[in-house]
This record gives sequence, C-alpha cells and structure tokens, in this order.
Amino acid sequence: MNKRLSSLRHLVWFLLPLIVVVGGGECLLRQMPNAYRIKTNAIASRADHIETLILGASHSLISIRPSQLRNSAYNMAHVSQTIEVDAKMLETYLPMLPALKNVVACVDAAILFDPPIAEGDEGFRATYYNLYTPLPRLGTVLRHDLEIASYQSAKLKLSALISGETAPQIDSLGWYAGYTPERTQTEMFDAASVADRARHDTQHDTTYLSQNREALQRIYDLCKQRGVTLYLICTPVVPSYTASLPAWARQAVAETLLPYQHAPQVRVLDYADDPRFDERDFYTPDHLNTSGAEKFTNILREDTPL
Repeated sequence: MNKRLSSLRHLVWFLLPLIVVVGGGECLLRQMPNAYRIKTNAIASRADHIETLILGASHSLISIRPSQLRNSAYNMAHVSQTIEVDAKMLETYLPMLPALKNVVACVDAAILFDPPIAEGDEGFRATYYNLYTPLPRLGTVLRHDLEIASYQSAKLKLSALISGETAPQIDSLGWYAGYTPERTQTEMFDAASVADRARHDTQHDTTYLSQNREALQRIYDLCKQRGVTLYLICTPVVPSYTASLPAWARQAVAETLLPYQHAPQVRVLDYADDPRFDERDFYTPDHLNTSGAEKFTNILREDTPL
C-alpha cells in the first residue's frame, strides 16, 4: 500500500508542472480579446434593434460595412465560417432578433466547397464557437473545448501577444477594419499566386457540396418562415481569380444560386467580376481592402433597400 501511495505521489508531482502550464496557458488564451466573444456580447446588447444580419466567412466580414447601410445592421461573419455554421447561427439568433428584416450571406467558391468547420484545415476555430458563442456544440470533446489543445490556435494568439496586436480589428458593428490599402499583399496578384488561391478554395472538390447546399436551403427556409428577405451575394474578386477557378467550380456556384434567382423573399446579387473594381480595391485577389469594402458597401446600398 505504501509503495502504491508513493508511486501515486510521484505521478502527481510529475504531472503537476504540466497541469500548471496547460491550465495557465489556457487561462491566458481565454483572457485575450477575441472577435467571437466581442460579437456575441455586442449582438446581445443590440438584439432588439438589428434589422439586417450579415453572415458568412471572410468575404462578408471584410466586404460589408454595416455603418454604411440604411438599416440597423450587424456583421456576424467570421474567418472561415462555413454555410453550416451560418445556418446554426441563424437558428440560434433568429428568435432573439424581433426587428430582423434582412439576412445577407455570401455564396461563392471560397465557401461552397468547405468541409464542416471542425474538420477543415482551420478546425481550431470550432473551439471559439464552443467557448464564446451560444451556438450548438461543434467538434469533439476536449479537442474543441480547449484553445491550448490546438497548436495553430495557440501559436496565432501567442504571436499576437508578442507583437502587441491582441485586439481584434473589428468596429462596433462587427466589420473587420484591418485590411487597409497600405497592407495590400501585392505579391499575391501574380498569375501563379492567384491560381494557388483558386486551387486552395476548391481543394475539396464537390465532396461537401450537397451538405453545404442543404445548409443554404435551411437558411432560406428559416428566412421564409420568418418573413425575412435573404440576400445571397458574391463579393468582388479580381478577374484573374474567377478565370483561375476550374470550370466545374464555376458551374457548381451558378447551379447552387439558380433555384434562388426567382424564389420569393430572396435576391441573388453577383458582383464577382464587377468592372467597377480594380486591384487598388483589393487586399488579396479575393479579399477587398478597407477602401474597397467601403466602395462595395455603397454599391450594395444603392442596389438594395439595405
């Protein structure tokens, strides 16, 4: 018995430093500001007045600036947010938004072929939804319950801590304001880099296409049941990006949007190759910079009642 207690004591002393390091690291990561917690708190405080809810991934997050729209709007998009998460987000927030009139969602090659958020190459982001939002649980136990369980997540946050850039660069209405024209990544505009980006966005082929179309249908059904107008938008990209997409991907996007072209309570707006935009408006070939986003939001305001 004494030998067993001694072994147990040694084990505890062996594990204690690891527990302290892991626990301390997790506490540190959770205390750092993050867009998920900020947006969850902000939308809760504005819930009674929000008329337009913006969903989607980085294209929505960067391209649509709510403060320029007519209606009281909030941007609930996040980097790499999937259509499946958009649907869960709408299901969660719809009962909390009594004034909601419009939902805006981006549907393009950069999101239509994505796997579920917990399974993709940025699966660590499922942890953020689990920890900081009221959405139904995503991912697996432990792996998506601790930020420190993901090397990529911990690395990103610790890099931000070291650089002193810990505050998410989002405004009070959820718009990301970090892609200023001065930061434009001009090296990504050559033909090879654009082609690489297009390949990355279509790397999963059509494996998850049906699943994402079903999620989009759930979004439409929820909007229709509530009497909310759904705007399905393709944001501007440089022409070489669209040209670099494989033909099957362009066709899949077109076929996905086709049933909604004449459906009630929905508008489809495709700005992908809008000639009013040039490289000066972009941060990367498929992401607008802040001045490009302001320009695009003004166009969106002119073209819609938003």
